[in-house]
Amino acid sequence: LSLVQGFSSKAHIMGRQIPSLRVLCLRIVGDPKCNPEQVFEAKKKKTSSASKLLRSFHESDMISRIPCVGKDSAKRSNSNDVDLNHPFIATTEMLSEHGNPALDCLQSYIDSLVELGRLNDDKLGIHFWTEWKAHITAEADFKITTTTTSSTKKRKRSSATKITTTVSVPKIGALSLHNGSIARKTVRAMIKSGMGNHLGVLDLTGSHTLTDIEIEKLLKATPYLQRLSLKNCRKLTGNSLISIAHHCPQLKCLDVGGCYNMTTVQILEILPSLPKLEELYASGLGWNDLGLEQLTDARSWKGLGIGFSPLLTAHAIREFLSTSQRHLERLAIPFCE
Repeated sequence: LSLVQGFSSKAHIMGRQIPSLRVLCLRIVGDPKCNPEQVFEAKKKKTSSASKLLRSFHESDMISRIPCVGKDSAKRSNSNDVDLNHPFIATTEMLSEHGNPALDCLQSYIDSLVELGRLNDDKLGIHFWTEWKAHITAEADFKITTTTTSSTKKRKRSSATKITTTVSVPKIGALSLHNGSIARKTVRAMIKSGMGNHLGVLDLTGSHTLTDIEIEKLLKATPYLQRLSLKNCRKLTGNSLISIAHHCPQLKCLDVGGCYNMTTVQILEILPSLPKLEELYASGLGWNDLGLEQLTDARSWKGLGIGFSPLLTAHAIREFLSTSQRHLERLAIPFCE
């Protein structure tokens, strides 16, 4: 807290010296021995000072609720920039994308740990994930109202009745653990905290320590997951694809590019179990003309990544484009014929 007060005075001075300054980023992660579990631990049933500070962001009128991601974001245009060819675009249902400074602080802390090489399996425990969950549930209720019109005809007279239905949307947000060395302990803490019920986007790109067992346990606890990246998670096999098929009925986007222990046949086999999937990024798995034809027959794709496939011919790609040009928005086919 003393650090925050000190930097607040510095920010005030900089604001006078640079009148045009709108955004100031000060990233501090503390000593390597700093333990977020101790920082967020509630002692004697009292909320920690760090938790009080972050939770005050939800009520403070002094803090502008600039979206953490999106068009007007001061930080990043997409919740998870997994790949330049196919970024993970945040969905409108995710409350954290509409301006949640507390969540953005926690995500910035994770990003800093990754950049410094400090994000190991002992770093983020149940108190940290409970704090993450608290800032999702602290948001106001988010509802979608739909109006339908029904008409009835009787003796040349017609009457129209408007029926308004309000559907409560689960409070979900986006989380990136990109390149983090997480495994059993981190997954166990995430599950125990209950935060999985509030995950809509999860980026685990480059988590080389994750295995099929951890992925299965985690996916069981994330029923509302819509977008998942397992790109370059080299230990994962087709068993993780089976877990995705069993536990992710809401999944709209999946990235398993570079997971060379998976096969194109295994991916094709799980598609019937993922009816909402409209984006698939699976480069480097050895796609050929027959595989692309089967993908085309499976559904209309909004986004597709099947690059690094030397057996994929230009003729097959042209055939795919001729049938997909109306709905296809993103296509990644580097290093094909």
